[in-house]
Amino acid sequence: ARQHLLAYALLIPLWVHHLGAATLWWCWLLPLLVGPAPLMLLQVTEHADCSLDANGLTNTRSVRCCWPVRFIYWNMNFHAEHHLYTTIPFHALPRAHALLAGHLQKVSGSYPRANLDVLTRWIPLQQAGAPAR
Repeated sequence: ARQHLLAYALLIPLWVHHLGAATLWWCWLLPLLVGPAPLMLLQVTEHADCSLDANGLTNTRSVRCCWPVRFIYWNMNFHAEHHLYTTIPFHALPRAHALLAGHLQKVSGSYPRANLDVLTRWIPLQQAGAPAR
């Protein structure tokens, strides 16, 4: 981590001096904000507080969400179904979710609700040293 911080401390001023602050914004900071950061909020909830075994019904979570998110995310909110049957095309994942509905152990009502649960319940359990399930 220190090496990364040192590299940033050296590279950012050089970048701004040679290429300008606008290119720093457009080529690095903006893509960083609209790419990995929001995606991390989705991906963490799909795996946090799930079992660590090979059981696809318990080791990932599916999340119900609105159609724009499903469209942009290519139905990957049906993440347990995606892990159980990796060859199912993205457009068939909602149907797989309907067929597996009674068997999935981890299904959340929304990404905000799932993230809140991770922040308020699962992370404190991990910090307290609770064993992984």
